[in-house]
Amino acid sequence: LSNFGIPEEVVIAESPIDLLSFHQLLRTNDDKILYISTGGVLLNGQIQHLLRLIQENNCITLTIAFDNDIHGKLYTNKLLVALTEGKVQTPVHVSCMEKRYCNLHDKQLREVLNNNVNIRVEYRELGYDLVFRNEEADIDRFNAALLVCINQPITKIQTPILKDFNEDLQLYNRTRQININVNNRHKGINQ
Repeated sequence: LSNFGIPEEVVIAESPIDLLSFHQLLRTNDDKILYISTGGVLLNGQIQHLLRLIQENNCITLTIAFDNDIHGKLYTNKLLVALTEGKVQTPVHVSCMEKRYCNLHDKQLREVLNNNVNIRVEYRELGYDLVFRNEEADIDRFNAALLVCINQPITKIQTPILKDFNEDLQLYNRTRQININVNNRHKGINQ
């Protein structure tokens, strides 16, 4: 980061191609944006490094741009819980009844649960087990509620329309080419 300077925004996604596509679709200014790929998984060490990076550089904005699938939504959840608590929680394990282990403060937990999220809370000796139903919409609502609990950095969730930003970019390019061809036909230009 020494040559780069202090980033004003950090964008985190699952793969480098997603980040390149994200940039091409949604960013016009890249002066102070740091793009981070998790390599397809989100490990505790990566989260610890990201939390340290944000804290040490007083980062203004974090944009979470994981895939629009169950894994991406759970990675977003895991990162939001870590940002809320300021520390990394137990790893995510994907299954039909998704269990998430977190240590949310009671007040924050009540605020999140009052959002009518279909999750079950099982109290444990060392915290809570949060069990999501198998619906991605429940995880989205839970993530939206967690966003309210995060003070710094400014945190945004940017979800692709399709599975990932690379598929979104491909769709955008196909649509743009169709529009160019249609416009050229109206002007009498042969392709």
